[in-house]
Amino acid sequence: KKTKLEELNMASNGVTDEACDVIAKMLQVNNTLKCLNLYGNSFSRETIVIIVKAVEQNNALEELLLPNNNTEDCKEQISILQGKVNDARKCRRCENYLNIKFSLY
Repeated sequence: KKTKLEELNMASNGVTDEACDVIAKMLQVNNTLKCLNLYGNSFSRETIVIIVKAVEQNNALEELLLPNNNTEDCKEQISILQGKVNDARKCRRCENYLNIKFSLY
């Protein structure tokens, strides 16, 4: 029996920009992950944008937690990408819409 990963908690694990490609590739092909918690890592603005863009190809992810990750200076850009993701999902008649959280818990 196959198991399905639905939640991945990588909060405060010292994940850096170098892991970005792996996370982005995983998001592009994974169809079971519903929540990805990347709270409190050391991502640059560019890495956060790459991760959010990768979500455009993912229909399953419902929640992306990015607080405490240099998100303040790219909040507007990520909000625009979030809108694009949700518009694309609506066109594909997906039931899951993406919620990106920036604020602290």
